[in-house]
Amino acid sequence: MSLIKAATERGWTHFQNIAVDSVEEALPRASEKDFDVFVQDVTMRVALVAILDIDVSVRDLDSEDIRVVSKLITKLWSLSKQPGPIPAEFLPRLNYHLRRLIPDEAYPNPLDFVIPVWETMWRVVATSVAYAQSSPYASNIFSKLHISPTMDQFRHSDGTQPSVEWFIAEVMRLHPPSQRISRASPIHPFPAFLPLNLNKLAAKLFGPLLRRECADIGSVLKCKRIWGADADTFEPLRFHCDRATREQEAIKSLPFGYGRLKCVAAGWAPMAAGILSAAILDRVQAGSGFRLVEGKCIGGREGWSGWAISNQL
Repeated sequence: MSLIKAATERGWTHFQNIAVDSVEEALPRASEKDFDVFVQDVTMRVALVAILDIDVSVRDLDSEDIRVVSKLITKLWSLSKQPGPIPAEFLPRLNYHLRRLIPDEAYPNPLDFVIPVWETMWRVVATSVAYAQSSPYASNIFSKLHISPTMDQFRHSDGTQPSVEWFIAEVMRLHPPSQRISRASPIHPFPAFLPLNLNKLAAKLFGPLLRRECADIGSVLKCKRIWGADADTFEPLRFHCDRATREQEAIKSLPFGYGRLKCVAAGWAPMAAGILSAAILDRVQAGSGFRLVEGKCIGGREGWSGWAISNQL
């Protein structure tokens, strides 16, 4: 929480300046660069400098280190879903390149800090930019946010076009970073009216008794009973106050979890994703010298085949 608080206190203009510099550093020098690699690069620079506040400039971060770290984190996630063991050399190699990026000993295990501030953010930004390419109003609303990176502008809607806040919310509704969220809650085998020490004794004898619960938020966020017949359609205007139901408003933040275990960045991350997306869109618009090449479908951690940033200079 202190990292997010510190980033907030430094201000959104400071965050945007780092985002703009990061985009410039990540743009392809040759003819083309894979879109996911580009967004991972941009987001990693922003995460390290704007959020973790390491004492290194955006320009001094090594692109190869960023590429390797990004690739290995994604690969480790994929391997963690498979029954076989993770190759022994993966973590040492990952930590080697991470320590080159984060020499600051304030982060004794940098992976524990990088994953929370980078792994979800890059996917939200990539998906937002991808949807913006085919949106009739995205260029206008993101351009205004790029000119005025304030929370008021982020939330502004003229009624006919959505706010960037609604745009990001719709991205996260259709593409939640986690389809399911699991939590372990303690089980107290003895009724509440009996002495509390009986439950403590049971835990001491048998270890903590836990019940694992899983929320299928992916299904809830696309449920047609809740969102209507167009639940599978990207439509940010569904969050207009005249259209959104009380139930929809209550669950739209489910991608961040719920209750006391809700993500501490829930109130900060959407604005950050909006500013990052705006910085990228500003640089790949017509006449900028760079162009976003669209693939067949929008990916996730993987699946961005065909998407690229093309250098037209």
